[in-house]
Amino acid sequence: ARSVTAGEVFLYVQGIFDLFSSWDEALMSSRLDNRPIQNLLEITAQHIISNPVTLMGMDFTVIATRGTNYGELRNSVLGTNENTFDLVNSLKNDPKYEAVFDIDGYFSYTGFNNAPPMLCVNIKRSERTAFRLALFPGEVPLDSTFGFVLEHLAAFVAHALVTNTAVNRDSTHSMHQVFHNILNDPSADYVQVSQQLSTLGWHSAHSYRCILVEAGVLDAKN
Repeated sequence: ARSVTAGEVFLYVQGIFDLFSSWDEALMSSRLDNRPIQNLLEITAQHIISNPVTLMGMDFTVIATRGTNYGELRNSVLGTNENTFDLVNSLKNDPKYEAVFDIDGYFSYTGFNNAPPMLCVNIKRSERTAFRLALFPGEVPLDSTFGFVLEHLAAFVAHALVTNTAVNRDSTHSMHQVFHNILNDPSADYVQVSQQLSTLGWHSAHSYRCILVEAGVLDAKN
């Protein structure tokens, strides 16, 4: 084994800085061009880590995915396909998965039954977790080394979510209109409804109560 010179060490370290700098510039360029979230995942795979990665809503809606078998489920709810029912069922029944709901920064999820281990970052809306960016085992071993990579990527994903929602949102996405459609439109697209509720901070993991208030004829004006 030959000795390594200080110059070689410097060049090696500089190469690492150059790699991450080019990744960051590519992410920034993607957002400036208003490219889709999928593009952010592809850029990260090309520059930094090629492991499978998925962005999902907390209702298990797949927003974007790369390197997984969930590609055909993008913009649909995990669990509507026989290939994903066991995965979602495992996540729903694992108290550890629910326990990390409000964690800030990256964290490791150890897996449960059919659910694999993941390195995750929660993405919040109105101070509530609405999405989760998950990195799965793959070519590179999962450890905290890539936690900061996922956090950096999550920041760009969060910007894309806010920007795209701001561009596309109109009055039909208000909470009142969403619930009006649920109650009155027999042909309502419930996958779309699920996505709208997730954006508004309503998730299937929450507990809800429905209150019916009825007023008598004499009290109608009140």
